[in-house]
Amino acid sequence: MHKTHFLDGLRGLAAIYVLVHHARWLLTENYSLRSDFTFLEKHFTYFLSLFRFGHEMVIFFFVLSGFVIHLSILKNKANNEAFNIRKYLLKRINRIYPPFIFALLLTLILDYFGKDILKYSTYNLGSKYYHLYLTNTNFSVFAFFSNVLNLQGLTEITPIFGSNAALWSLSYEWWFYLFYPIFYVIGSKNVLFPFTLQISLFILANYAFPNIPLFSAI
Repeated sequence: MHKTHFLDGLRGLAAIYVLVHHARWLLTENYSLRSDFTFLEKHFTYFLSLFRFGHEMVIFFFVLSGFVIHLSILKNKANNEAFNIRKYLLKRINRIYPPFIFALLLTLILDYFGKDILKYSTYNLGSKYYHLYLTNTNFSVFAFFSNVLNLQGLTEITPIFGSNAALWSLSYEWWFYLFYPIFYVIGSKNVLFPFTLQISLFILANYAFPNIPLFSAI
């Protein structure tokens, strides 16, 4: 059994947790706004509150993904295999883009079906959390291709496609993947180099160039 199977399983559980977190906000009604909940409905709402830490679970997924990827690279290095950036990027593209493009198309279909056929609105959904995504969806060609380039949510002019609010996390993950080879190469020279670079970039992004959206976000 591959030693990372357990870690991959944790990543899968984290993804399921985030899925339930979003479904909880989108599909359940807010107990604090209602006074006619039955005993079972009330306690079901309490149970679903276990899934309120969706954002924290996304961060957990990021860190775990970075660890698993770095571990695989180090295993290759131990087997005297040189780090191949082209192979690394192709693997990331093959992992991300097939389900990503499918998700964008599915978002377009389901949003069209919901808005124009079922006439959904925030008034017949319990949560106010998705108000912005349900009423200001963007299906333009520009929005689609800016999402394909994983720029969604990183700048003021690159909106998230449709009502798929969770796409913001994919943009961060993709840019983390792109930056990894840089940190790996400089880290192979001296372990303090990538740490120093990260601190320097953090200071520059927050204090020297805070108005450059993509730079400050990443």
